Amino acid sequence: MTSEGELTGPFWAARAYSRGSGQDHLGLGSVSSDRLLTRLSPGVNVLTVHPRYWSFYAFLLDEFWARDLPRHQSAFRGFYRPREALYSFACQLCEQPEHETLTGGVVGSRRTYGVIGQQEFDPAFDYIKEPLGGYGLYYRTVMETMGLVVLTDPGAGVVFDAPTPQGRAVATGYRAAVDGTRFYRDYFPACDAAVPREVLAEFAAAGCLCQLRTAATADLPLLQDVFLHHGEPEEAQRRATFRFFLDFCRTTQAEAVSPDRFRQLVYFRELDGERYLPLSDVLGTARRWRIYQAREYFAFAFNRLWAWVTRRGLQLSDDGLSLVP
Repeated sequence: MTSEGELTGPFWAARAYSRGSGQDHLGLGSVSSDRLLTRLSPGVNVLTVHPRYWSFYAFLLDEFWARDLPRHQSAFRGFYRPREALYSFACQLCEQPEHETLTGGVVGSRRTYGVIGQQEFDPAFDYIKEPLGGYGLYYRTVMETMGLVVLTDPGAGVVFDAPTPQGRAVATGYRAAVDGTRFYRDYFPACDAAVPREVLAEFAAAGCLCQLRTAATADLPLLQDVFLHHGEPEEAQRRATFRFFLDFCRTTQAEAVSPDRFRQLVYFRELDGERYLPLSDVLGTARRWRIYQAREYFAFAFNRLWAWVTRRGLQLSDDGLSLVP
C-alpha cells in the first residue's frame, strides 16, 4: 500500500552493477540473428564472415581425432586454444596481396593485435574469453547445419564433436594447403613453444583466411560444394540468397559494396541516383531481405531511444547515486 500522493515507480536507483560493454542490451539483435537470418541464409550469419574458418576448424577437429587424446571438451580445449591463438597471430601477419581485401572478424584479434609487433608468439596467450574460441562462439552450430560436424551427443554414442566424412574431406583440403609449412611440420604437433614471427608469416601465406581464393587445388572447391549443396533441406534458401547477392552487385559494379550502402539500397532501392531493380527470379528473396532490413532499422531506432533514456536517467540521478522518478 502507498500513502496518498506518494510517488510509485519506476525509479532510477543507486547503481548495483558495473557498466557493461554489450551491444544488444534489449536483445533485439538476437531475434534477427537467431530467427530471421537462419531462414534467409541457413548456415551463414553476420558473425561467420570468413568461409575459411569452416576449413580451419574442420582441420583442427580432424587433427584432434587423429591423436591419442581423451575424447571430451576439456581435452579438446587444451588442444584447440593454443593453435587458434597462433592462427589469430598468423592471420594478422599475412603479407599476401589478397589480404588487403580481408575485412574484420579474425577471432581473437582484439587481444592479439596489441602484441602483434613481437618477434615470437606464445601459444598460451589468452586470446579470447570463450573456452572454445571462435568455434564455440560462432561456427560450431553452423558447421553442424552444413553437415561438416556431428555435435556431442552421449546418447547417440558421440562423446565429443567429430568431423563428418564431408568435414574430413574439407580438413584434408586445408591440410594440403599448409602441410609444407614449417609451422605445421615443426610446431603444430606439440604447440608448446614460442613460434617465430617468420614461421607464422610463412604459414599465413598458405593458410590465412584471405588465401582461400588461391586454394583452387586445396579446400576452395570443397567449400564451394558445401555452401551450394550440403546441409539441411532449407539450403535452397541459402542458394537463393547467394543469387540475390550476385544480382545486387550489378548495381555497384564500379565500387565495393559497403555494409552501409548495402543496407540502404536493399531497403530504399535507390541511393545517390543509383537504383536496385531485382531480377524477377530473385524478387521474392529481395523482398525478404528488405523486410529484414526494415527490422534492423527499427532495432537501431529503438536502441538509440533506449540509450537516450538511460543517459537522461543517469544525468538526473547523479550517475545513479540518487533516486529520481
